[in-house]
Amino acid sequence: MIGLKTLLKSSRKDQIEALDLPDDVVLKENARAKRLILRQDRISGQFTLTYPKRISVSQIVSFLNRQETWMNVKRASHEPVIKLGHGSILKILDEEITLIHAGDAPRKQSKIEGNEFLVYGDKNLIGSRAIRFLKKQARQIFTDKAAFYAEKAGLEFSKIRITDTKSCWGSCSSTRVLSLSWRLLLAPEYVCDYVIAHEVSHIKHMDHSKEFWDLCEKLEPQTKRAKKWLKQNGHSLHQIQA
Repeated sequence: MIGLKTLLKSSRKDQIEALDLPDDVVLKENARAKRLILRQDRISGQFTLTYPKRISVSQIVSFLNRQETWMNVKRASHEPVIKLGHGSILKILDEEITLIHAGDAPRKQSKIEGNEFLVYGDKNLIGSRAIRFLKKQARQIFTDKAAFYAEKAGLEFSKIRITDTKSCWGSCSSTRVLSLSWRLLLAPEYVCDYVIAHEVSHIKHMDHSKEFWDLCEKLEPQTKRAKKWLKQNGHSLHQIQA
């Protein structure tokens, strides 16, 4: 349970700072908020409680106490961040590979040979070097896949932009720039293909109308299966960190 250390003869700011909060809970004031909102970050597992400017400290405490059971369930089911290092096993478009620190030669280029992902340089930087390499691979692979779907649909895109956002897997701008998360490389290939076909379809239909979905399913018949996979498993792709 959460309690107040002091409520009398202290400012509201002091009262909030004095709250005895669990280590995984942070408070965030938002002048535009209308109510208390509690969210858990899927990657870190941290809880953020957003509260309106004029709400009382006692209301904040009461709310957190009521949410304690829900928070404990979330804590128990939270999957930890997966740190990349020597011996880590990754699936790149369905191919299982093992991350190997191949030596301290910083000028040697990372490469995939068979089922081994060879990374050189400082062993402590193996994760960031591996991700940098995968982003470069993603640009080439996604460009080829987008070209395939664009030709199939009789459309053209201007370029591919590689991203790493949590909010979406891809987007299409009015200038036909396709933005795609490099983490799609870590998904089953049919899922990666669906997202790219989805964004190519937006070149013609900048909405989610029936016409859009008809085109998307025509380009990628496994659209419904891929959408279901992303809904159930997409968060796991963000757990992999350097």
